Amino acid sequence: MLASLRKNVTGILAKVLIGLLILSFAVWGIGDMVRTYGTDVVANVGGTPIKSNDFRQAYYAQLNNISRQFRRRLTPQEAKTFGIEQQVLSRLTGTAAVDNHGKELNLDISDKAVEKGVYGDPLFRGVDGSFSALRLNEVLRQTGYSEKQFFDSRRRDTLRDHLTSSMLASVAPPKAMTDMLLTYQNEERVAKYIEIKPKNVTKIGTPTDADLKKTYETNKRRFIVPELRKFQALLLTSAAAKAKLEITDAELKTAYEEDKDAYAVAETRRIEQIPFKDEAAAIAAKAKLKSGAKFMDIAKAAGAKKSDIELGLLTKQALIDPSIAEAAFKLKKGEISEVVKGRFKTVLLRVPEIVAGKQRPFDDVKKQIRTQIENDRVSEKLQEMQNNIDDNRLAGKNLKEISEILKLPFLDVAEIDRKGYKADGKPALTSPDRNQLIRTAFAAEVGVENEVIQLSNDGYAWLNLIAVTPEKQKPFATVTEDVKKAWTEIETRTQLRKAADGFAKRVDNGVTLEAIAKELGLKVKTTPSFKRRDSVPDLPAPSISRVFALKLNQAAATSGSDDETRLVVQLTKISPPKPLTKETATALREEASRQLQADVLGQYVADLQKRMTVSVNQIAIDLTTGASVETPAYQ
Repeated sequence: MLASLRKNVTGILAKVLIGLLILSFAVWGIGDMVRTYGTDVVANVGGTPIKSNDFRQAYYAQLNNISRQFRRRLTPQEAKTFGIEQQVLSRLTGTAAVDNHGKELNLDISDKAVEKGVYGDPLFRGVDGSFSALRLNEVLRQTGYSEKQFFDSRRRDTLRDHLTSSMLASVAPPKAMTDMLLTYQNEERVAKYIEIKPKNVTKIGTPTDADLKKTYETNKRRFIVPELRKFQALLLTSAAAKAKLEITDAELKTAYEEDKDAYAVAETRRIEQIPFKDEAAAIAAKAKLKSGAKFMDIAKAAGAKKSDIELGLLTKQALIDPSIAEAAFKLKKGEISEVVKGRFKTVLLRVPEIVAGKQRPFDDVKKQIRTQIENDRVSEKLQEMQNNIDDNRLAGKNLKEISEILKLPFLDVAEIDRKGYKADGKPALTSPDRNQLIRTAFAAEVGVENEVIQLSNDGYAWLNLIAVTPEKQKPFATVTEDVKKAWTEIETRTQLRKAADGFAKRVDNGVTLEAIAKELGLKVKTTPSFKRRDSVPDLPAPSISRVFALKLNQAAATSGSDDETRLVVQLTKISPPKPLTKETATALREEASRQLQADVLGQYVADLQKRMTVSVNQIAIDLTTGASVETPAYQ
């Protein structure tokens, strides 16, 4: 029965919808925070425990993915800030709730069906297109799953696929919905417009003392000396660690000899290949070649041009088909092969050019070998130096003293605000890890030891906050010139906006846009026909949206391409959506289906949330992630 329910819903769609389901948990949150389990359980969903090990595996997989994007390892506190912990917890509790529902419905699937699904999955296909046990083992190794864990997980995934697909199989968007989407996405409009700048309309006078004082009082935050912090930091960078590695020429020479093949330039051959429809055709062609026929004539007879048969100058390893590679690299220059039965086709080969391989001498690759050894050893050296720093700190040494002992970079930042500037507006810090150091400095307290900061180059930093200078208001008398600039800026923007609004109103009252343009010495421009999601010269996204809110011939004032430009636009043409191609219509219906099915899934999850108690053990989560516990674990 489930198969018949699923026949019109593809597996990939179900997976997308499961993703939406999981996201819905993240949006709505996890209710009923009850912390009543040991540290081996991070949550419980309707009586189904989520084990710490499962959470740990999913958490670190997600953490690794995000860390790769940042090109550095995120700390547990950063991961918590980015919501990684909540994302993983939402995903696990969401899937557990669906699993529970499947059990309530007594859904099950045979081992044979699970295995069939795995064997047919494109993810596990080898180069020949059939199932590859090696590929499966590679995935198991990457995910850290045992074979049993993998197949158990696959069984649960398949049941969820059945459950959601059967639920959504009959969900289809009504025509009114697709018509609305069609109009929204594909309706086209044309507008004409003028660009108004301050010089066209504004006449800024001289502000009175009352004007300046009012501007100062209304915009006090613009005249603040920001909070400044003084800190010192000791940096342990990978570059510093590499500089302390002692690698002798003898070690480099040994590494060269042990892996000599890696520093060899492989032989390359220019390979020509004529493919045939079957072995008989290839054998017949080979016979003609032996009788004196030319290689290119045989290629033309087989329907191939020179550009078709030329594979290029290749190494043996670059050829995907091992049979063809082996045959090609046995040929002499200019020799034509016997018939070669490859994995995918039967061919004849010729090698018109051979470039001999050679061994690169030690001196040519010495620098490369040193870099490889440095990269291999730097992590161990960083750990050793980190231990030395910790030992010196325990011995009572301050960061400056440690930097002098270990010859490490040291920062002494006398003052810095949250944006990285000194009080005079000049940059206070040029480190590539500037933002991370500033965040730590502004989260720190004077005299309180901070956690080690992980740097983007795989290094570390230790930071001590020395002093805090609170923000303070600049007195009016000291910022009079700045207040004048602020008044002029505000007054200019106000007059420009009022003028543009007035021109738009005049157009609506019957004055042509061309007449207003003539008054101002401007030109009327016309847009090309555009859709809501198109980019249009001179019209930023808010202005495009404004045009689509207008009636035909209606005008409006809107934002221009910069802060000193306002537009007066008038809608001149509305073109209904053009008839869709079959492919576009299908894509539109699928988009409407996804939106509708997401709503259905939202209702489904909301019902699960009401019926199933979801409880979370925050102390177990914090122990798993390494984040600090900010509230009592048990209540």
